[in-house]
Amino acid sequence: MRNGLNLRWAEAEEAEPLALMWRTAWRDGHLGHVPEELVEQRSPGLFLKRTHDSLSRMKVAGPLGRPLGLCIVDRDQLYQLFVASEARGTGLAALLLQDAETQMREDGVERAWLKCAVGNERAAAFYRRNGWRLDRTSETRFGQEVGDGVPVQTWVFVKDL
Repeated sequence: MRNGLNLRWAEAEEAEPLALMWRTAWRDGHLGHVPEELVEQRSPGLFLKRTHDSLSRMKVAGPLGRPLGLCIVDRDQLYQLFVASEARGTGLAALLLQDAETQMREDGVERAWLKCAVGNERAAAFYRRNGWRLDRTSETRFGQEVGDGVPVQTWVFVKDL
């Protein structure tokens, strides 16, 4: 616990508020950095589905029903990390990141990676401050849930654990 924020595994009954927080934070970090087509695809229903699909591997902070942040690890990838605007500057993002790194390290991961939309300087600066380094830029197709996906330029960051 840091700054009064406990991390815990997500619970099924909080899927709707988690999806809402995730979508709001995603839009805040991605508008202007990804094609409008992808923004349009990222509907409330899609975030609810993604939340349900990810509950078993989603760590959250905040009271039940009022999430302040979430993090999802997928083997050696920091797959998702989002913090509600009201929790920014509290240290929550760093706490979620440290927890994810610990989880990956305990699972035997030696080098972790993540993708960040090119232009999302706030996120990139956060990862750099926390020991991640830019490895390369690549094109990634997102949104395959509703088609072939939308090409997005991404920065790939890595960190030796």
